[in-house]
Amino acid sequence: MRMGRESYTPNEEDRAFMEMAPALLTDAVQRLAHDDKAGKLEGVIACFGKVYVLVAKVKEGYLAISVNKEEALLAFKEIMPQVLKLAH
Repeated sequence: MRMGRESYTPNEEDRAFMEMAPALLTDAVQRLAHDDKAGKLEGVIACFGKVYVLVAKVKEGYLAISVNKEEALLAFKEIMPQVLKLAH
């Protein structure tokens, strides 16, 4: 959570999401592309009513970044190169 930004969800819900959702999302999507014809999975973007959430595997864990819907396209385009560097 960034300083000065109010979360749409309580901390308990954020924690619950981070305990289970990243592995579930990335594993499910990777299974859909099991033959790697599309390449290695780099991240998953989940679209909610108010925010988009990017989930990516990084080293031995996951990184989740949420962005307001209006800012998501530009924000993810900007940060994706840095996220990919963390993943390798």
